[in-house]
Amino acid sequence: MIPRRFAVLRPYLASFIHPRFRRPPARELLYWLTQPGKQQRAAKFIANKQEVDGFWELRFHGLAQPFYCPASASWVDLCQTIDECFNPANWHHFLSEQTPIAPEDVVVDCGAAEGLFSFTVAARARRVYAVEPVPFWHAALAKTFQQFDNVELVQAGVGHRSSAMHMTDDQVNSHISAQGSLEVPITTLDALFAEQDIPVSFIKADIEGFEFPMLLGAEALIRRRRPKLALTVYHDTNFHGEMIAFLRDIHRDYQFRTRGIAANGNPILLQVY
Repeated sequence: MIPRRFAVLRPYLASFIHPRFRRPPARELLYWLTQPGKQQRAAKFIANKQEVDGFWELRFHGLAQPFYCPASASWVDLCQTIDECFNPANWHHFLSEQTPIAPEDVVVDCGAAEGLFSFTVAARARRVYAVEPVPFWHAALAKTFQQFDNVELVQAGVGHRSSAMHMTDDQVNSHISAQGSLEVPITTLDALFAEQDIPVSFIKADIEGFEFPMLLGAEALIRRRRPKLALTVYHDTNFHGEMIAFLRDIHRDYQFRTRGIAANGNPILLQVY
């Protein structure tokens, strides 16, 4: 069977005719097409794995604290996230030379899910706010971060206004939907941080196509603090050009970098610095 990753070939070739953003270098495309499977890629970062009281307890090379994930979660999806968080060559990796985590950074992780991004940056940042609305993840997040004094959990979603909305209950793929079985509280980053004068300096968001509404609800925070941002933009509802225009209107000196290419022709990641 042909791996799904080969679906990026069509939009990659089309980008020579209709370029819409920085095309990934050929060496990156070759790496993407020839990389091993998700479980094999994740295995090299895992030092130990065991099941404890309904959770996977994972220990990673170079990190002292254990990480917990519900044992009922998709193992393949978790392996994909492990590679995304630990492998700088992965197009979905949020950090880069332009968007690093510095010791004084206050990080907001929008769409924390199992919490792996928050977990990997907590040792480097001054403070991390892990924002996650889906109840499936809450017990594991609490267990993982019980020994961290610089990580705060926020059990809510973020958007352009405060409300209650319905979401699907699909683990890492949970998303806003009128047909969703979950009703979750939605707030704004301005309400959480700008109004409290919290000096947020890095915003990461992977919220299944709700990234632009999140930006609309963070305008005051972005205007006041000029944070670095790393946003997924591969979902069909995302238009990275719209996000760039919005952010450039707030800070004319912002610079932008896209990473990768998805099967639908969108870049995978937008980094702002």
